[in-house]
Amino acid sequence: QSSWDFAQRFSGWEIIRWGIILFICSLVGLQYELGENLETIIGLSILVVVIVIFILRTEQAIKKHTLADSDHK
Repeated sequence: QSSWDFAQRFSGWEIIRWGIILFICSLVGLQYELGENLETIIGLSILVVVIVIFILRTEQAIKKHTLADSDHK
């Protein structure tokens, strides 16, 4: 249960953080006219990269938390 609670808290804050970063990227993107296809490719690429980073960081934090939790028992 401890790992589950930690994962929920951690991933919640991470998704907020990455959401703010994506929002800023979209505001920057509004300043440039690159063409619909290129804008779509760039937007989807950034989204995929953010999702991969989010998953990797969350998994890494869960492993670290689980190891630390098992050391205390």
